[in-house]
Amino acid sequence: MLKYVMILCVVLSSSCFAIVGGEAVSKGEYQSVVALVRLGRPFCTGVALTPMHILTAAHCLENKNFKSIRVYLGEGKSMTASARESLDAQYSVIGVELHPSLKFKYPNGPLADLASLKTVDLAVLTVDVPLRIKKFYSLLTDPREVLAKIIPGGMTTAVGFGYTGEIGFMPMDSAHSNIIYGQKRVADIPIFEAFFNEIDMRNKQTDTCYIDSGGPVFVDVNGVKKIAAIVSASFGFCAEGKYATLYSLAYHSACWIKMATGVSDEFSDFHCGRNIKIAQECFGIKNEKDLLSCADKYSDEILRSYP
Repeated sequence: MLKYVMILCVVLSSSCFAIVGGEAVSKGEYQSVVALVRLGRPFCTGVALTPMHILTAAHCLENKNFKSIRVYLGEGKSMTASARESLDAQYSVIGVELHPSLKFKYPNGPLADLASLKTVDLAVLTVDVPLRIKKFYSLLTDPREVLAKIIPGGMTTAVGFGYTGEIGFMPMDSAHSNIIYGQKRVADIPIFEAFFNEIDMRNKQTDTCYIDSGGPVFVDVNGVKKIAAIVSASFGFCAEGKYATLYSLAYHSACWIKMATGVSDEFSDFHCGRNIKIAQECFGIKNEKDLLSCADKYSDEILRSYP
């Protein structure tokens, strides 16, 4: 089913994810969570890892020239598709690096094989001048913390600029003309199921929605918030709670993030080795269900082997 989840997300919407059931952030809160903007309108979310680098979902870049993307810092504002409000984005994007498991079928998209379990829906944007951000969040990479936090029922906190509700699939549908988006919102969402590379966060009460794609999901580790995952794709409607709602796990890509941004810690090399082992043992399996079972097994064993 995961394969069809990703295909429908990419085909049916330009940004498959707003925070439903959450609340507006306080001024200055989650400052490193940014909006990706074109023509004054947010279309995705991202999280700055350094003053020059923003982590987001790769599918946000499909069919877009990255030079047309601007980055907005702030709490945003309430807007609707039928009104003329806009966000005054302060920064320009001058470079993009896709996760190495991905490639565009032609310049700017669509992405090839995004539905495969072997691919990761992540990209890093580079901005023109340093972002004026005082606080950056670290990634959840400590294997002991991963095992304790990335579990069914574990609580996360999602932050994004997206829709506060949904009526049907397409965000451009006239039914959505008065739904509010564009304001940075936050919501607590429990983990439904965890896999070696992503988590399923389907939920009826709170959820991410259109334009939250690329935004971060945090977990609390002894009072410190860490980036656990990035909003990726959903099969059903926002807050429907019936079908998979997928988020790319940060620790699964810690090795690549280190190369793309320079952000690393004592666990980065450990995860490089974990990824190599999973690829060697499992990625030759053609049946996706068996591949997933194999990768989940080896991932759990490797995480538990950490001293």
